[in-house]
Amino acid sequence: KTSSGSIVTSEVGLRVIPVADAPVVSATRDRLSLDLSAALADLDGSEALSSILIEGIPSIATLSVGTKTDAGWVLTQEEVNSPGIVITMAENTSTPAFTVTMTAYSTDSANGVVVDSNAATTQLSFNAVYTYRSVVDTKTISNVDAPNAEHYLLAGDDTVTITNTTGFSYLDGGAGNDTLLFNANVALDLTAGAIAEFETFNLSPFSNSSTLTLNLASLLDQSSTTDSLFVRGGAADKVDLLDLADWTKSATTTTIGGVAYYDWTNSQDANAHLYIQSAIILSKV
Repeated sequence: KTSSGSIVTSEVGLRVIPVADAPVVSATRDRLSLDLSAALADLDGSEALSSILIEGIPSIATLSVGTKTDAGWVLTQEEVNSPGIVITMAENTSTPAFTVTMTAYSTDSANGVVVDSNAATTQLSFNAVYTYRSVVDTKTISNVDAPNAEHYLLAGDDTVTITNTTGFSYLDGGAGNDTLLFNANVALDLTAGAIAEFETFNLSPFSNSSTLTLNLASLLDQSSTTDSLFVRGGAADKVDLLDLADWTKSATTTTIGGVAYYDWTNSQDANAHLYIQSAIILSKV
């Protein structure tokens, strides 16, 4: 508006520069299984996820989805959001503790031309990982291997000896009928979730005195192929059942593989069987 009161109009050119929003990413893990997700924060249709990069996977390992490149593993949005993503280590190998980083990149476009990009990153930390060949006649795991390491055995009927519970953060027997031997006075609590896929626990093959603590839930979680658990040992060993009131002891022993067991059944699950060698002391914590 001029001093005389007249109104003057003119055209002014404006240039709007799109700005890409950082994607929304998340990552959790259950041992070597990954739950990853990546999505756009801006859903107006102008943005796209241009790429998703996974870095830090050990060279001895593979990822169940994606394409391996010099920069890392490149995934599509469909792949990163798929269930059951797994890191698989080569057998009979080990790797020190490592960190996996996922970075998702977003772009914003104007008239079909990319004018801005952004990124979001998340990380997962892993302990040292040991994997063993398909059949292990006898493997001893102690804290000299790597404190807090995760140990995975591949398919096979394996026998593993432990001298303590400080040499690992997780021990997985893998597929097969696996046995865990105690070569010291070991106190092992199965409810802690640090042991999986062992069907037999031998508490005193070397005349020591050990304790195994469990309940129905930890028995059912122990093996993916059976709801039965065998516990061998002598009079110096003890089994602590946290839910003892739910268990019933068989009137007589059953001999399996030359060993006399009492068959303990649970009122909450008729399929659960806890076979405890007759000499072992049973108590409630």
